[in-house]
Amino acid sequence: MFERLLGELRERAEGTQAVALVDGDGMIVASAGEGGEGLEILAAAAVEFGRRAGALASEAAAGTLQGVIVQGDAATVVLQPVAGGYALVARMGAEGLLGRLRYELRRAAARIRPELER
Repeated sequence: MFERLLGELRERAEGTQAVALVDGDGMIVASAGEGGEGLEILAAAAVEFGRRAGALASEAAAGTLQGVIVQGDAATVVLQPVAGGYALVARMGAEGLLGRLRYELRRAAARIRPELER
């Protein structure tokens, strides 16, 4: 189920190279797109970065972390919390539309959340 959902997300958000559902340890549960060791490393690093960003949000009294975006000149990485330590991590090329990716990640998170809370 998760692979199909992630594949659909990737198709709707043009330029998305890879997307993964990861657990709280950064291990990939499901993915779509360009995978392999590079995606595994990216997922683990994004989850750790998300933890630190969450702590910063808390310290700054900004509330619960709603996501993390890291933009470079060649790609953008987005982390979208889902539930119970799970998150979606996506990598998009420079030609992609960030707003569309963020929308699709939030939409996918809402569809995945009930499955993880069972």
